Amino acid sequence: MRVSMRQPRLRVILVAAFGLALVLPSLASAATDRQHITITPSSAALSIAPGASDSDTMAVVNQGSDSFKVSASVSPYHVEGLDYDPQFTQLPGTTDASRWVQLHVPADTTLAPGKLLNIDYTVRVPAGTQPGGYYAVIFAETTPVGATQGVITHNRVGEILYMTVKGAVKEAGSVTAGGLDHFNTSGSLTIPTLVRNTGGVHFKSAVTVTIKNLFGKQVFEQADNRYVLPQTERRVSFTWTNQVPIGIYHVSRQATTPSGTVHLPDTLVVMIQPWLIVLIIIAIILVVGAILRKVRKPQEPKKKA
Repeated sequence: MRVSMRQPRLRVILVAAFGLALVLPSLASAATDRQHITITPSSAALSIAPGASDSDTMAVVNQGSDSFKVSASVSPYHVEGLDYDPQFTQLPGTTDASRWVQLHVPADTTLAPGKLLNIDYTVRVPAGTQPGGYYAVIFAETTPVGATQGVITHNRVGEILYMTVKGAVKEAGSVTAGGLDHFNTSGSLTIPTLVRNTGGVHFKSAVTVTIKNLFGKQVFEQADNRYVLPQTERRVSFTWTNQVPIGIYHVSRQATTPSGTVHLPDTLVVMIQPWLIVLIIIAIILVVGAILRKVRKPQEPKKKA
């Protein structure tokens, strides 16, 4: 069945739908740009004895162009996988440390552009809590001022709490090399290092990657500090973009654990730029083609004397 575009009602509906499809994404994007919220610090480390408490402050900053209201909440925190995908639910059989956190949110939570709002909080550890590492996240979320209907945009950021309950607890870890190919043709080299925590409390690992060419000249170095949670393994990766057409490099990796710095054996990597491979293939094709043409060319018979 064919539907005629001349029908006025259908034409109005289609035009309206097309207009909404164009307008709604831009409105959502503009609203997100206007509501720009950040927090500082992004994480906090607290060490508290069982039965004691500690307090700290989280600052919320409005870096957008619109005022918004700020609400705060606390959730459990754990990670999954080598890349530490954050999860905000309680693991079965574990203690919900988010219940220890009490927020002190100011009565007036409207935050004007360029202004800062301090949110104080207190962590109270119940008596008898086993020593070790416990984790939670404090969220700050925006709501547009005067928003009552339609599409309402909310932005949310969080501060991770790394809480250590004092007492005798095992601290241990190990370092291994992640997968690294010896031959690279992408022009970009990703170097992973795996840090495992085999203890009962988190630690911060300083991971460093250094690359030197065949003549011993350093061409790349990068370092970072990452938390590693108990009974987990974390992959810390750095990426180097190589501009040299072809080269042979030594990749060195090291990371710290509670027992000290672990130096991994160097890895030898040969890197060739993709465009150079294409040129080599084209050159080979041209050479082979020229040889084949020469072989197939008929030879002129020799004249008799």
